[in-house]
Amino acid sequence: MSEQTIDTVYKYVREYLKKYRWSPTFKEIADDCKFSLHTVKSAVEILRARGKLEWTPGVQRSIMLVKRKS
Repeated sequence: MSEQTIDTVYKYVREYLKKYRWSPTFKEIADDCKFSLHTVKSAVEILRARGKLEWTPGVQRSIMLVKRKS
């Protein structure tokens, strides 16, 4: 998966949270970014492994940004 795809998903989640104050669903990310659900899930897993996002599998709208420790 390209870094551009991963970055697009991250930026989408960040802006969505900023605008709506709750997280997008995987389907919303996929539809708005024109990616497959599989691609979105993979990108979120990569971002989770990198410590940038967190989410609870099976719980809708549970994607959260991970706050950096100062």
